[in-house]
Order: sequence, then C-alpha cells, then structure tokens
Amino acid sequence: MYPTGMDVERTMEFILKSQARAETRMEKLGTRIQNAEIRANARMDRIDRRLDATSKLIQHGMRMLVKVETKLDELSEAQKRTTVAVAELARSQAELARSQAELARSHAQLAQAQKATEKSLKAFIDSLRHGRNAKNNR
Repeated sequence: MYPTGMDVERTMEFILKSQARAETRMEKLGTRIQNAEIRANARMDRIDRRLDATSKLIQHGMRMLVKVETKLDELSEAQKRTTVAVAELARSQAELARSQAELARSHAQLAQAQKATEKSLKAFIDSLRHGRNAKNNR
C-alpha cells in the first residue's frame, strides 16, 4: 500500500519544517559557538596580557635582586673596611690615651720641679737680700 498524495505532501511538509527547524537550530548553535569563540579569544587575550605583565614583573624583580645583591656585596665590603678603620682608630685612641697619661705625668713632674726651682730661687734671692743687708749694715 502506497501512501496517498496527501500523505506524501504532509510527509514532505513535515520533512521541510523539520529541516527548517534544524537549520534554525544550527544557525543558533553556530552563533553561540561564534560568541563562545569571541569570549574565549577575549579571555585568551586577557590571559596573554596578564602573562606578559607577570613576565615583565619577574624580569624587573630579577634585575632588582641583582642590584640588591650587588649593593649588599658593596655594603659588606664597606663594613669590612669600616671595621678595620674602627679597630685602627681604637688602637690610635689607646695610644693617644697612653701619650696623654705620660704627658700628665711629665707635666706633674715639671710642676714639681718648677716648685722646687721656685723654692730654691726664692731662697737664693732671700740670701742675696740678706747678704746685701748685712754688707749695708756694716
């Protein structure tokens, strides 16, 4: 039994409508896929920019680390030189203190000798005065 003309028409109409719906769904799906690709590309672009920025930050940070390390080495050397200079200064200061103590002792001895000289000079002057007075009294 063959389908009648109406059944064939209905079947063809059904097939055409089904095909039209399928094409519409395919167009919508294609649009959604294109939109998804656009969003994915935008995300990838953002990720690429972030990776580039991160890479630049890392490179800059590495350069800074090298500079800091160089400065630390320089500071370490300067600290060593300062330590040597401070030790030399301490030795010089100790020597100066010894010299000042010796000078103070010499000064005390000189003051003592000066007092003795003054005493002797005064006695001499007194003896000369008494000696003249004795000659003048005769």
